[in-house]
Amino acid sequence: MPTLSPTTFWASLGIVATAIGGLFTMQTSHANDNGHESLAGREDLSRAEIKLERVATEVNHHTRLLDDMRVEIKEISRRQADSSQEILEAIRGR
Repeated sequence: MPTLSPTTFWASLGIVATAIGGLFTMQTSHANDNGHESLAGREDLSRAEIKLERVATEVNHHTRLLDDMRVEIKEISRRQADSSQEILEAIRGR
């Protein structure tokens, strides 16, 4: 079984201690931060919420318009079918 030299032991211990110290320093230096500047603020969130509500309102409006148009198209299609039937009956009746 190979033995560990004192120099290797203390060098390894120093590297580990330095890494732990660096992590500790980073944690304590960022502990007072409220957050990252890249995060959206409350003002931005409320603007986005207003835009989302506006889009939802427009979608509801367009959905109602499409439903009305669908009904009108069905009525036009029915009238056209009735007219076509009358024309065919008139042609056959001659």
